Amino acid sequence: MKPRAHRVERHSEHRRRFFGVETFHIPQHQHDPVLLGQLLYPRPDQSTEFLLFDAACLFRVPPFLGYFLMTVKDYNLPKGSRTAIEGYDPVAYFNAGKPAKGDLKITSVWQGVTYQFASKANRDLFNAEPEKYAPTYGGWCATAMGAKGTKVEIDPTNFKVKDGRLHLFYKDFFSDALKDWNKNEKEWEPKADANWKKTAGEDTRHGTK
Repeated sequence: MKPRAHRVERHSEHRRRFFGVETFHIPQHQHDPVLLGQLLYPRPDQSTEFLLFDAACLFRVPPFLGYFLMTVKDYNLPKGSRTAIEGYDPVAYFNAGKPAKGDLKITSVWQGVTYQFASKANRDLFNAEPEKYAPTYGGWCATAMGAKGTKVEIDPTNFKVKDGRLHLFYKDFFSDALKDWNKNEKEWEPKADANWKKTAGEDTRHGTK
């Protein structure tokens, strides 16, 4: 077996080719014993991202699906679930101006994440323009992402829609992250965009005014 340093270097090259703009295909490694071994017997220090990429290589996952696999892990989703915003309707923040709990029977999946809606009409609006309605920063608190670049839980009822963007915020009995955001929005919003790019490798979605 080749030295581990060589395998890590080769893995890095595969990642570059997999996500690079110059290529749009998965390297043909479905029979690679090194990758198979890493999946079946992962080291304790082996990252989830590393394993997901190996799986993509082995099973010939298309590049855009592999990207979503590696991005979804950075979203604010309950353990064992892929339901965003704790089941709240993302469209309601825009057209109703207030939070609304979504119906378990009215859902849509976008980029591997499940969204629930209060009505079929809202679901149709989302399906037509998902990037317009999906929350920023994977659904994490915008204040924490802007101030420190960290992932902090949110209260789905604590939100702000501005310039076509849905920001969500933490809130408890003692603190309200939205108030801090309003005081520092001009400084923190571009920082939050940059921090999310570093965290998830995902370009920030900008809405329309």
